[in-house]
Amino acid sequence: MHYSEPLFPLTQNRHDLSPLTIFPSKQFATFADYYTSKYNVNLSTVDQPLLDVDFTVLRLCLIVPRYLNPRGHSLPTTNEAKRQERLESVRHKQLLIPELCYRHAFPASVWRKAVCLPSIIYRVEHLLLAEELRQWIARDTGLGSALPPLPQAAEELVFPPLRFIFPVELTGQIH
Repeated sequence: MHYSEPLFPLTQNRHDLSPLTIFPSKQFATFADYYTSKYNVNLSTVDQPLLDVDFTVLRLCLIVPRYLNPRGHSLPTTNEAKRQERLESVRHKQLLIPELCYRHAFPASVWRKAVCLPSIIYRVEHLLLAEELRQWIARDTGLGSALPPLPQAAEELVFPPLRFIFPVELTGQIH
């Protein structure tokens, strides 16, 4: 397997679907027909489930919440019924045939956590830079303490919840 190939974490084995399942596009009759026409491959057996997979990106930005774009503006929302229909519709799923896939030894659960590391490191780095700037200002101006006070006991290590408000426009009333 080439590492330039896309990685697809397995969501579930779809035993209710097979390569003979009707293909979502009218150009092809079945999934088997699609792979034969598009990739010139013949399946060894049609008695196998389809794999429902998620597409994963190599870079994932977790700096802003999912409902906002990188500039902090709200993304358009869909109603819950449409969202659920989309999740269940074969047309909006990535379905693969097992014999045409490689199994990667790196577990998907670890991969999902690993893609968060760049965002975590970015956040920690900028918190450290902010602390360094605060200490520099305190030292040069004589305002405040250059070093934060050390707690007397472990009970003092309780931090209040971090609250960050994005410029979100509410479309409905809050009761």
